[in-house]
Amino acid sequence: MNFFGALMLRAKAVAPSNIAVVKYWGKRDEVLNLPATSSISVTLSRLKTEVCVSFDENLGQDEVFVEGERANEKTYGRVVAFLELIRAKTKVKMFARAESFSNFPVSSGLASSASFFAGLTLASANALSAEFTLQELARIARLGSGSAPRSMLGGAVEAVAGTSKDGSDFEVLQILPEERVPFALLVVMVESKGKAMSSRDGMNLCKTTSPYFHRWLEYNQELVDIARRALLDGDIKTVGEVAEASCFAMHGCCMSAKPPLFYWAPNTLSVIEQVFEMRKEGVLVYVTIDAGPHPVLLVPFDLVPIVRERVSKQKGVLDIIEERAGQGAKVL
Repeated sequence: MNFFGALMLRAKAVAPSNIAVVKYWGKRDEVLNLPATSSISVTLSRLKTEVCVSFDENLGQDEVFVEGERANEKTYGRVVAFLELIRAKTKVKMFARAESFSNFPVSSGLASSASFFAGLTLASANALSAEFTLQELARIARLGSGSAPRSMLGGAVEAVAGTSKDGSDFEVLQILPEERVPFALLVVMVESKGKAMSSRDGMNLCKTTSPYFHRWLEYNQELVDIARRALLDGDIKTVGEVAEASCFAMHGCCMSAKPPLFYWAPNTLSVIEQVFEMRKEGVLVYVTIDAGPHPVLLVPFDLVPIVRERVSKQKGVLDIIEERAGQGAKVL
């Protein structure tokens, strides 16, 4: 109860970001936000979003705050639409106040939407004492962000796209627990002008204008099986090769859209070139990049100091965040 005597239901959750080894890029159903292919990611240990949700009888409309500021119109609309889904599923009619704080830059290609909607899903369900299974929570989170379900679990995670029209066979599966993921991830923050276009809009642009989009879907689905086997075998080399293949195919699809969509910054390319140079020298390091400018490097644990030192000297590198696989979303 709040101090006015009206009902208020409140909960807080924390959800990690995740980095896709095999990318999610394309939807087969816009309304249900169903991915066109399966994807595989690694849940991070340090980059996280805390989300607090309060369903309050005193509120006359939903309120959304991001990093202490009122959400812009686009974000507000997206969150309100999600809260409407939660209310429909739980038969609760109260408006809600949602507040989020991330310890990394949002809207920069580091899956802030994934961590936000995973946290929002878990906090909302907990506030309303809703008894959802893990897969039900994952399917709800997917309606907010296609990458959010992967943040519900820790370690290496596969989001299985499924084939049913209603999305009932979409699910998330843990391939490896966090302690068995055999590499570190170095998140390289580079100077940039910000994200060129949201992932959702970028996917739609590629689907409707890129001549490579349908081949991208076929190719990416093939990579899922290879990456899963490599992770289970502890084969870092193959995981890294698949991560680069999926990354460059996705960005190639973006660059072939009309108009061309470039998520990279000039400094992104310099880090990629440094990765290739290190590999020529026998250093096992690979790069992947989501829909943003910041490269993420897959590195065996013992090579982290060497790679970090080399990359830190590149022009435009602002910071390097050393990450390892972490746990999934949880209620605080």
